Amino acid sequence: MTNASNDPRIVIRNDITGEPLAKMVVPEGWEARGLILNLFQGIDKPFMAQVLAKSKDGSSSILIRTGEMFLDVLEHFDRLMGSDKFVDGKMQKALPLVMARQLPFSNYMNAFLARNLQGAPLEALADATLPSVAGRHPELVRQQLQAKFDFQKSWDMSYVNPISEPFLLSTNQASLLRKYRSGGRIIMLGMDLTSMEWEQRMTQNAVAYGMVGVLAMARKCRGHYVVWGSENIYFCSTDDAHENEAAAAFMKMVSTFTFDNSVYKMKFQKAEEFNQKELAKNQMYQAQIQANQEQLRINQARLQQTLADNSRAMSDMIMDSWNQKMASDSRISQARSEAIRGVNTYVRTDGSTVEHSVVSDHVYQNQYGDTIGVSGPAIDPSYIPDWTEIRRQ
Repeated sequence: MTNASNDPRIVIRNDITGEPLAKMVVPEGWEARGLILNLFQGIDKPFMAQVLAKSKDGSSSILIRTGEMFLDVLEHFDRLMGSDKFVDGKMQKALPLVMARQLPFSNYMNAFLARNLQGAPLEALADATLPSVAGRHPELVRQQLQAKFDFQKSWDMSYVNPISEPFLLSTNQASLLRKYRSGGRIIMLGMDLTSMEWEQRMTQNAVAYGMVGVLAMARKCRGHYVVWGSENIYFCSTDDAHENEAAAAFMKMVSTFTFDNSVYKMKFQKAEEFNQKELAKNQMYQAQIQANQEQLRINQARLQQTLADNSRAMSDMIMDSWNQKMASDSRISQARSEAIRGVNTYVRTDGSTVEHSVVSDHVYQNQYGDTIGVSGPAIDPSYIPDWTEIRRQ
């Protein structure tokens, strides 16, 4: 069915839900159906929407789908120069760049088709500009890329102390078409290719990250980023006998095709849900860190109190042991007849020796090297954490 008297396009509905999926002109002798596939390709592409059109004689087919994201990230830590341009997947001028991947559009199209044809022989025949809706109405692309950037910015700024903030500089769009021959079939592959560049600038929170923040400030946190990808992909397969007919139908569909706004709304709704979950997770981690810090403070206070209690108990025990030793020495000195001194030798932890009375059943040393002899049973180490028992020589 058509939408309005001035819009000849047919509404393509989701086969599963019946909701509007896309609009396009479907030429006579063709039929089309739509579907959303649960195929996660990234935060901003949580599913794949596609429309499949077939000629009623079965000779030709046309597939239109939301694009998969592929990235080239260019980065330099200098002020962005207004003459920098992004063409065919590369910067036109030499700059100290760190590039995640370089893949010109034509190479990407070859790789995409070869992957989907699963190794079939592939011969590129011709290139052309594709008269798609995105190519003829770049303002639509700018709106979509602005929405994508807004999500990117909200994601970057969702952290408690973001080091830098992104600022959108420019967007660009091109629609390309390449014709191939493969296995006796004529293949036409079209793509709406977009690029988006932004600059990262330091925030006042950068110093909150210590040395990382200091480095960011020293480098002024200037980063130039370019991301490009395929927003829509168009694919046509036919034979030599139906090439002209299929090409005309292909161009008519592509030049009138748009996904329904509900598709983009759903995409960014899912992206926002992901963002909110991550933000909630981040806030939960921050709350857990604060709770752990408070528990650490409580544990440290308990430890200090325990050490103080143990220190007092240890002092009382040492004094009792000393009094017992003096009493024993007095009794032994009165009773001894043949012993010269009546002492035993003990080895300190540093290897030196010290003498203690034979009545000392245990000798303890503290961290300063002081030693004390104790008669009777050994003292529980938990009561005297600052003292260590030493052995006899």
